[in-house]
Amino acid sequence: MIAGPHHEPHAGKDTRPFFFAWCIYAAALLAAGAFFQQLAPRFDFRNFYAAGYLVRTQPASLYDLARQEQVQSTLISAGNKPLPFVHPSYEALLYAPFSLLSYHWAYLCFLAFNLLLLVVLFLRAYPVFSAPLTFWQPRPGLMLFPFFALAVALWHGQNSVLFLLLCGLAYMELEDGRDVSAGCLLALGLFKFHVALPLAFLCAVRRGRRFTAGFAVTAVGVALLCFAIVGKSGMASFVSLIHAATLEGDQSAQAKAAIAVFPEAMPNLVGLLSPLANWVPASTVFAFVAALSAAIFAAGIYLVRKASSEAAAFAIATVCAALVSYHMYMSDEALILLPMALLSRSLSKGALAALYVVPLVVVLFMGPQWSFLAAIPTLWMLLEAAQLVVRSRRFEELVAA
Repeated sequence: MIAGPHHEPHAGKDTRPFFFAWCIYAAALLAAGAFFQQLAPRFDFRNFYAAGYLVRTQPASLYDLARQEQVQSTLISAGNKPLPFVHPSYEALLYAPFSLLSYHWAYLCFLAFNLLLLVVLFLRAYPVFSAPLTFWQPRPGLMLFPFFALAVALWHGQNSVLFLLLCGLAYMELEDGRDVSAGCLLALGLFKFHVALPLAFLCAVRRGRRFTAGFAVTAVGVALLCFAIVGKSGMASFVSLIHAATLEGDQSAQAKAAIAVFPEAMPNLVGLLSPLANWVPASTVFAFVAALSAAIFAAGIYLVRKASSEAAAFAIATVCAALVSYHMYMSDEALILLPMALLSRSLSKGALAALYVVPLVVVLFMGPQWSFLAAIPTLWMLLEAAQLVVRSRRFEELVAA
């Protein structure tokens, strides 16, 4: 059987070790962010800050790459390479208030905002993040801090912490039987639609119409809001940029640089298979990735339907969605914390160690261009979860017989 997190009474929560560690973690990150101000203009928050400024002043130009570059050069720094904003326009509303500040203050404030989201995640999903994991989590919540991808997301001012929170909240709603609100919460995470859509589909396969209705209604609302912000031409530009980001027909260095998409830096199937582009045409690589993604997704459908616990089903759905997403960098790997926590009582020590150690070693000692290797521990976790589901089903069938 796959053990999942257990709901515990509020009075029994042991939150002091988490908040002690969080204070040290937050102080270190904020101090480093303030001290190394010269690095901040190079971080991912650069394109979010520019998007916040544009959605507040010129929403029709939100997807104009030349205008994005101009804003980044003028308001942030002229010497750094521009980072394009290729996200649904409603996400830019989140950054609009931060764009009222200077870039450096906006970066520090957004870092503080992300750290607060981490607190909300821990408090709401305490049962998920409370399993003892010896070295990695001697006390509830401590497993969050040594995870390298989370530190990358916080340091770069990424939106991955918000998406992790929404997924955690959605899972807790599913555990409590509130399928509609779970679907609504997950739809709010459509700023990462390449992960949110496959995750929502897998959840809908298991949970049915109520979840699907909540997700669909909120998704329609998000789409209408995006149309209201940028209009028809803006949406057309967004779709064009998304197509360019797939690198379907051209995986040259020029095409990657133009849209700032680097498959080899992605810890998913796209990244894991990206080295094939050195020997075969880009279209062949694209077809191979699509075929393997479809196979893993089909396996995910089977597994989430057969899983004996909601924890196992949601964990498998999350891992599958992350692997088949076409766009996922190391900061997005922070999402893997959720299935790690949900499966923590069932994963082997080797798999847990690999999930923690491999991304850190790869980025710090081999370089970001080797980040695709971080997909291997994620696949390992999926295989262990799949094995547990199959064994559980066989045991139930034997008992029934």
